[in-house]
Amino acid sequence: MGSERGDLISTFYVGNCYNFGVGREVNVELAMEWYEKAANAGHGMSCFLVADKCHQEKDFDNAMKWYSKGAELGLDLCFHRLGYMIERGEGCERDLGKAFEWFHKAANCGIPVSMYSLGVCYERGIGCEINEKKSMEWYVKAARKGNQQANAKVTLRCTTGIRGDYDFKLAYELFLLDATVKKTFIEFCSCFDMPISKFYIAQELYYENARNDSYNSLEIIEMLESTQQLYQSQNLLGLIYLEGKIVEQNFDCAFKLIEKAAESKKGKCLFDLAIMYLYGYGCKKDSLEARYRLKQLAIEEYQPAIDLLERSFHSDLLKNRQYSDLIIVMK
Repeated sequence: MGSERGDLISTFYVGNCYNFGVGREVNVELAMEWYEKAANAGHGMSCFLVADKCHQEKDFDNAMKWYSKGAELGLDLCFHRLGYMIERGEGCERDLGKAFEWFHKAANCGIPVSMYSLGVCYERGIGCEINEKKSMEWYVKAARKGNQQANAKVTLRCTTGIRGDYDFKLAYELFLLDATVKKTFIEFCSCFDMPISKFYIAQELYYENARNDSYNSLEIIEMLESTQQLYQSQNLLGLIYLEGKIVEQNFDCAFKLIEKAAESKKGKCLFDLAIMYLYGYGCKKDSLEARYRLKQLAIEEYQPAIDLLERSFHSDLLKNRQYSDLIIVMK
């Protein structure tokens, strides 16, 4: 048998069989024996599993021993656990500087919880100088990797202005990445009578709920109409009137709103206005005007305009397209 011959991988897999009950009954003690054999032979994950069991049993000396061996073998999970133990002085003398170094090493390997821990270090000055900018950077990285603690912390900061400026755009991005913070995001935004927060709430409710008839469409319209000083609200409201899913379709109203939003000179708004001219929605159909506007955006390297120019003015693809297809392009 491979495991008896000292084969490293086979030894590890035998441990897994006992640990997870594959082909035999679960036997954690036997699993740990096989993992320890593999760990002694230089298998990094086995080192981590043995160390983790020791850590859970508060056998800190052996946990430190096996995490250290796993770290020597280059296992990034062990980097983080070493930082965790050293920060707390478990199985060693407490050393915040060394803990910070291990968290940094693990974070650079892409471990989300390490990125979060590094953000905490920079926020509180654990083993390093306090640095709010770096703290936020690492929290954002961790949040984008799916760490919920970091996501909640960044969302809180962005929506309340704690230790920085309001950043509802970033909060909204993270909100989309992790549905678990949806309620938190909307609650925080609702606490602030700020137009941009209302816009992001309305946008999410529209694309995720209202188009499936699961939300009060009137409330969405009211939020957007109350924030029409924002080009974002003008543009979205225009698209809503253009699509006609939650309100009666009104091309004239759609054109006026999108034209107003385009005064912001933002690429998305200018692109949508070009589409209006291309199809003659709420205005006289003018392919020359549409092409001119798209070319101006293409010069600015606005990719949707480049793609549409290639497809619409060098083929007949758009001749018979319906609006239901177009909304996908305009979103």
